[in-house]
Amino acid sequence: MRFIENGPSVPEPLLLALDQGRVVFFCGAGVSLAKANLPNFFTLANKVIDRLGVGIESPIRKILSEAKSLEAKTGVAGLISADRIFGLLEREFSVEDIESAVSIELMPSKSPDLSAHKTLLDLATSKDGKVRIVTTNFDLLFESAAPDVKSLEPANFMIGNRITQLDGVVYLHGKVDHAYKKSSGDGFILSSSDFGRAYLSDGWATSFIREILKKYVVVFIGYSADDPPVQYLLEALNKSGLQKSDVYAFQEGTKAYATERWMHKGVQAIEYEPNDNHRALWDTLSEWAIRAKDPDKWCEDLIEKARVGPELLRPHERGQIAHLISSIHGIKKFSEGEIVPPAQWICVFDPAKRYALPGYSGGYSNRGNWIDPFDQFCLDSDIPPEEIGPSDTNPKRNVPEGAWSAFSINHIDRMSLTNSNISEFNKRFSYATLPPRIAQLGVWFTKVAEQLPALWWAVQQGPVHWQIQRLIKQRFENSAPVDLEVRKAWRYLLEYWQQTNVDLNELQISSITENEGWSAGISRQYAELLRPYIEVAPALGIDQGPPKDPNMVSVSDLISIKVAYPHLLEDLIVPNDWLGVVVPALRQEIEIGYRMELEIGNQRRYIDLTDDANDIKIGISSHLKYYIQLYEQWINSNPANALQEFNSWPTNLHVFTYLRLWAVRVSDFISNISAEQLFRSLSDEDFWKYDLEPLLLEAIEARWSSISRATRLEIENRIIKGPERFNEEEDDSFKSRAAFAILKRLEWMAHRKLEFVSDVTIEIDRFKKTLPDWIPEYAESISDRTKFRSGWVRTDRQFDQLLSVPIFKLLEKAKEMTGRGDDFLIERNPFAGLVDKKPIKALAALTSASGAHEFPDWAWNIFLFSEARKNDKQRLTRVISAKLLLNKDDDLKKIIHAITHWFSMITNEFIENNEKLYERFCERLIEIISNNPNIGNTTLSNQRIISDRDWIMEAINSPSGKIAEAVLKGAKDEALQENQASIWWVLVEKMLTSPMNVGRYSLIIFISHLNWFYEKAEKWSEEHLIGSLDGDIDTRRAAWAGFLWGGGQLTPKLFARLKDKIFNALVNDTLAGYESERKVAGIVLSAWINYRKSTDPLLTSPEFRELLMKVDEAFRERVLWTLRHLSSKSSDHEIYIDWENEVTDFLKEVWPRQKSIRSGKISLGLSELLLSKPKNFSQNARLVIPLLTEASLRQFSAFGLTGDNSEIVELYPYEVLHILSILLPSSTDYWPYQIEKLLSRLTDAKPELSQDPKYIELKRKWDSR
Repeated sequence: MRFIENGPSVPEPLLLALDQGRVVFFCGAGVSLAKANLPNFFTLANKVIDRLGVGIESPIRKILSEAKSLEAKTGVAGLISADRIFGLLEREFSVEDIESAVSIELMPSKSPDLSAHKTLLDLATSKDGKVRIVTTNFDLLFESAAPDVKSLEPANFMIGNRITQLDGVVYLHGKVDHAYKKSSGDGFILSSSDFGRAYLSDGWATSFIREILKKYVVVFIGYSADDPPVQYLLEALNKSGLQKSDVYAFQEGTKAYATERWMHKGVQAIEYEPNDNHRALWDTLSEWAIRAKDPDKWCEDLIEKARVGPELLRPHERGQIAHLISSIHGIKKFSEGEIVPPAQWICVFDPAKRYALPGYSGGYSNRGNWIDPFDQFCLDSDIPPEEIGPSDTNPKRNVPEGAWSAFSINHIDRMSLTNSNISEFNKRFSYATLPPRIAQLGVWFTKVAEQLPALWWAVQQGPVHWQIQRLIKQRFENSAPVDLEVRKAWRYLLEYWQQTNVDLNELQISSITENEGWSAGISRQYAELLRPYIEVAPALGIDQGPPKDPNMVSVSDLISIKVAYPHLLEDLIVPNDWLGVVVPALRQEIEIGYRMELEIGNQRRYIDLTDDANDIKIGISSHLKYYIQLYEQWINSNPANALQEFNSWPTNLHVFTYLRLWAVRVSDFISNISAEQLFRSLSDEDFWKYDLEPLLLEAIEARWSSISRATRLEIENRIIKGPERFNEEEDDSFKSRAAFAILKRLEWMAHRKLEFVSDVTIEIDRFKKTLPDWIPEYAESISDRTKFRSGWVRTDRQFDQLLSVPIFKLLEKAKEMTGRGDDFLIERNPFAGLVDKKPIKALAALTSASGAHEFPDWAWNIFLFSEARKNDKQRLTRVISAKLLLNKDDDLKKIIHAITHWFSMITNEFIENNEKLYERFCERLIEIISNNPNIGNTTLSNQRIISDRDWIMEAINSPSGKIAEAVLKGAKDEALQENQASIWWVLVEKMLTSPMNVGRYSLIIFISHLNWFYEKAEKWSEEHLIGSLDGDIDTRRAAWAGFLWGGGQLTPKLFARLKDKIFNALVNDTLAGYESERKVAGIVLSAWINYRKSTDPLLTSPEFRELLMKVDEAFRERVLWTLRHLSSKSSDHEIYIDWENEVTDFLKEVWPRQKSIRSGKISLGLSELLLSKPKNFSQNARLVIPLLTEASLRQFSAFGLTGDNSEIVELYPYEVLHILSILLPSSTDYWPYQIEKLLSRLTDAKPELSQDPKYIELKRKWDSR
């Protein structure tokens, strides 16, 4: 956790240890130097030497001077340590004189700044008032800062090498007297001999610190990793295996530097920036001290800040909240009371929301600003993801491994687990409870559940733990009034989460019935399997982030509630004997589903029982179709029982009206009397329902000749009467609608020659007069109508109607005809058809518009973007060029994308047949985009200001990129002499010097051919292309992107020229990104492999190794990956390369062996490289195994070792076992698939391995999982 922005991150275990009073602070010279300005080692040594009167030519002065020089040159302190300097002084002066000089020089000013010492005293004081500080400083500033604190020396608390108490400031190396004239007590630990006695021969200091390490967590502040106490103590303890891992040190510098300095001493470095007198460190310690002094007040202040929501806080402040809720005490504070921090915090707690894809706020209906959830909710500890802009296609973003999650069980949770958190084998309803902290997190969530962001988050999750569900349910049952819509939404969501799964699925039922036959139990379970249920899902177009203003968002914007119908196993055959069980049960499920539809307000759920509905596999229609299928089977096998089922259909549910009409239409066993009763009993709503219309009319047609005359007359009169008027429906609108509905049915019946009782022709004529646009096809549409259509929108390019239109009116008519008509799946674009088939006529229309001082940019876009332009004859192409050039720049810039698209298609023809026109056209286009740089941008980017933008895609899709490509095609050898001022060079330079992205996109195109340019015009390339690699940030990134896009093969001369630039770009993260690093890795590896054995190698092994030490881990991973893949494709190379031996030499000569670059990811890369190369395996294994560390969590896989084709296990079982023993993560949850088989193969290959300690330990872990 960070206490201040950009400050050091204090590890969670250390924060917890301090809260528990288990931390001892070891304070070095840096503490007294920080605020009180006491001298550092060099200053103190110089002053002591002067005070003692050491000779000018004394070796001591020379050694001290050399120590300063070495530290300045190498950046490494401690090459000549302080104790050695004072050891040399003891040869010339008495110990008393030396200690007196030291004491005098350590005397502080009259009013020293004691804030650093007071901060550490506050930090080191536990809740019970005990102070735990150990200092190797001699000054008395801690006593000055807190006179009442005990001052201790080893004799005060060491009895038989055991710590009996630790309460005060321990002066481990002695201290000055109060007059700052001499040492107090037994003197100082100052020289080499003093350190030897304290830490080696007598060893009392070593024993003391060993006891401290056994009991406490240790933090070093104000020390260098090379200070004598650290050198003598920690390195000795680390080598002896006595040291614990709970040792920390604050270290200035980068993480890599800090880790390198302390890791080999067994200390976890906490890095920080040393700027402004180490302000980040001391401000952090000061804030930490405030927390330590009154943790409850600190929590309250933090929670009060959290109440404004996470978006207004900074990442490190959100990180403080994450720290707070990571403990049971903290989450209780966070969730206390009724007014708790808002629901938006769930987006911080859930890493999936922090790393969610960016998008527009407001959803589909109210599109707002582009937002990135990471910017709003990230923690200071989060790894920043690659940025994604609005134009990025198919963006992906994964949650990094190890990202903090409030929902994950942490080490504190594991410590608090009890039996109630574990399910029992023989108790079906022994539901495991959550760990206390996570359960308390549920208490907070329950309190904010009524807020829309909580609902927004919950609807996108799977079911939360039953304990949380119960809390939410109780909250809404017992709480004060909550918005009705929110309450209802939660009720449905909880119901959806709590759906009980049936014991069998449809495939299991199919298997059981095939093997065992049907039974009453199976029949019942099958019906239950088909039971509809409420399904809750995120609403279509749900907003990217949590809703901020509840007044602007409704529940329906967040969730979609529907009735879901389980998938049907249509091939499952239900025997006739069991239809009496299954069909009624299925009817009950349909009734349940339809009542659910009514409950959620979906009364108009579409039902289609027509033959076309065979394609419908979802919704209630699927259940109805399946019911009909089984019912027809039942009619054939037992019509009496089937009729009884018909009579049991509910009469008050609309869905069964469909079934009755279907039965009347298709089944003879339904009597005509029953059919007449059905027709007469239909309500007006059902009689005129749009989606019931086809089935009703077909049922009437099927029974028309069989039903009574009176019933037919009643149906005719009911149709002629027409539908009821809607509320507040306008008179004209009602008359038109009613006439259309009546006429449609009468005409449909007449077309089918149904014999009317009355003379309806009069009525038909009357209604046709009301509808002058009536056509017979309207009536026929009833039979082939479906409720909805879907599919691709196709473009209708028919242009026949344009051929008779005068040229001067043609564009106007074409625009009028463009768009969608009655059929929404057809987009009409007659002008597009005209430009394809009749381009001369289309061009004449465009020219006519220009003559009338109009510029139809829409029409020019269609004309120039047409693929038909590729096939235009030379004459037409010249005419088009001439017509375009006649237009004004202000008009041409409107269609610049279309012009450059067209120009790129016909560039080669221009160059071959009319070079002058080509040059003129290039000049004009370059002039336009140079004067209007904004139009030279790509359509894929709106000048996104992001670090990972895809410069290549932007360039090749931009007008300037297309023009640059056209210019490049016009290069001729005779024009490429540097001293020749040809028009071609003028065009290239004009494009490169154009402003903004016009120049950058042009640069990308040209620099992608740098090999060619450098060969033709080296001096020019240096000035115009290579120099851009060091330009401003956008120019630099564009240049490198273009350079790498051009391919990875560089001429030796060009690589030698660019080597330093490539290395600097890698170190400075200019080339960060997977694809860039992959290509650079290939370039560097090729340079090393192909030329390293020459007399003048392009890249030596030491140079390569130095590069790998300076770059980040991602590039080192990429080098290993590239080497592995290059060495598996040797047959693709024209010149044979002995890749297997190259890998061995790479591991031996190039790969760094420093501890600081070892990690789980690098270990995986090295192992993959090793295991993919059977040749030289033993030799390579000896090189790789010492460099491996444990792979972290989900990173580990067995690299194909578990496959049957891998022979490495059998050939080298010892080495494979050694690799597995190092790499396999601590938790067996993340061990690779088939690890048990792999372990067996090892002992099969070498039975004696079963007694190997490494094998025994791996087997023990696996068997005890």
